[in-house]
Amino acid sequence: MPPRAPVIWSTIAVGGERFHKRLDERHRELSVQAKLRARTYRRSRALPTSEESIRLRADFLAALGRLSSFETASLRLSRCRYTVQLSERADDITRDYFQL
Repeated sequence: MPPRAPVIWSTIAVGGERFHKRLDERHRELSVQAKLRARTYRRSRALPTSEESIRLRADFLAALGRLSSFETASLRLSRCRYTVQLSERADDITRDYFQL
C-alpha cells in the first residue's frame, strides 16, 4: 500500500503569536528595569556602607533576579513546546506512512 498524502493542518496561530509577543514585551520590560537599576546603582555617589547604597544594590539584584527567573521559565516553556511539536510531528509521520 503506498503512503497516503500528508495531512495539512491549516490553523491560524494567532494565539501563539500573541503569546510570544507578550513574552517578548515582558522580557523587554524586565531588561529595561534591570538596566535602569544597574545604572542607578553604579552612578550612585553614596558610601558603599550607607543605607542608600545597600538599598540601591538590593533593588538592582532584585530586578536581575526577576529577569533571570523569567528567562529560565521562558526556556522551560520553549523546550516543552518543542517536545510537544516533536511528538505531534512523529505522530503525523506514523499516521501517514504506516498502517495502524
